[in-house]
Amino acid sequence: FPVQNFINAVTIGFSIGVNAVISYFLGAQEQEKANSAASQGLLLSAIHGVILTVGCIAAMPAFLRMFTDDELVISLGLRYSNIAFAFAVVIALGMCFEKIYQAVGKMTVAMVCVLSGCIANIILDPVFIFAFNMGVRGAALATILSQAVSAVWVLKFLTGPKTKWRLRAVNLRPRAKVVLPSLALGMSPFIMQATESLITVCFNSSLLKYGGDIA
Repeated sequence: FPVQNFINAVTIGFSIGVNAVISYFLGAQEQEKANSAASQGLLLSAIHGVILTVGCIAAMPAFLRMFTDDELVISLGLRYSNIAFAFAVVIALGMCFEKIYQAVGKMTVAMVCVLSGCIANIILDPVFIFAFNMGVRGAALATILSQAVSAVWVLKFLTGPKTKWRLRAVNLRPRAKVVLPSLALGMSPFIMQATESLITVCFNSSLLKYGGDIA
């Protein structure tokens, strides 16, 4: 969970930064620059997702062994994380989609995006865990598929006739005037979310010390 929360911290922080930059350009009546910010934000979110996938999967065996030597616990952790983290790009894109629509004032779309993922997860968890007898792998798969449902919902809206935003190849080239403010504005929410990972590590360490693996 601390590592999964760190992935969320990166994607939430950057997406909020992109949201603020798009809102700034829209407030200045610069629609094309807002389009460019949205496109670049989407591309960079995908890049973040790939980097997080590789880094987090590589770090998980050592991270788990910080808390336990129980091979069963480590095996369960790796079964879940290898699936959940392999699709970090889905998490990153889904969050960026949501924040783009918040920026342009389409709050209903953003709300349905979140709700669709939550409802899908509630339904898919028992199906994969119990009906298909997949255990922790089923829990991870349900999480990823539910996030994919959210991403697909917003992507469908983005490519439909009701949106002013259009993904164009010319807007995908990163520009400092978009990227740097997005990173700067997203730093605060990133730090707030990332510190929760540290708190969880402290909790897990205390539970391990006083209650063992079961706790």
